[in-house]
Amino acid sequence: MRDYALFINGIYQEVLDDIVTAQSANPRLPLYLQPYHESAIAKFREHPPSESDTVRLYASITTDLNRVHYACDVVGWRDKTAINAEGRSFIERELELYQPTEEGLYGLPGDDHFEERGLCTNLLIVMRMQKIPQPLPVEQLIKTSDNTPLGRRTTSGGWSYVHPVSQRRA
Repeated sequence: MRDYALFINGIYQEVLDDIVTAQSANPRLPLYLQPYHESAIAKFREHPPSESDTVRLYASITTDLNRVHYACDVVGWRDKTAINAEGRSFIERELELYQPTEEGLYGLPGDDHFEERGLCTNLLIVMRMQKIPQPLPVEQLIKTSDNTPLGRRTTSGGWSYVHPVSQRRA
C-alpha cells in the first residue's frame, strides 16, 4: 500500500452500492469508478496502482459531500482514451453485469451524453469496497500537499491526495 490515499468528492451512492453488492458476493472481483474529469490523476498516470501496490480511496457521496461514506483499494488505473475496442467491450460487459447504474463507459467521444459530461479520462479499478458504518467528516482527512485538513465541500467533483486514515477509522 502506498503512503498516500485518494479522496474523491461526490460519487453517486448507487454506483458505490452496486460495487459493494457485487464484491460482497465475490470479494476478488475488480470493478470500476469513472471520475468526471478530463485530466488524468497525475500520480496514477505516472505510476499506476496494482494489486501488490494499492492506493486507499475514500469517497463522499453526492447527497453528503462532507463525510466519507465509502472506502476501497485502487488496484489499477487506465486512461480511457487509450483503451482499444476489445478492452472497451470487456469493460462494457462487466459494467452491464455488475454495475448497471454506471450505464457503461462514458466520457468518451461517441457516448450519448458526451456533450453534457465532456471527456472523462480516468478509469479506476477497485476492490474491497466497503460502506463505512460511521461516516468520517472530510475535515479528518489530511492533504499530503500541505498537511492541512480538507475543507468543507459545496459541489461534487474532484479529488485530493490525502494521508491514509488508520484502519480502525476507515
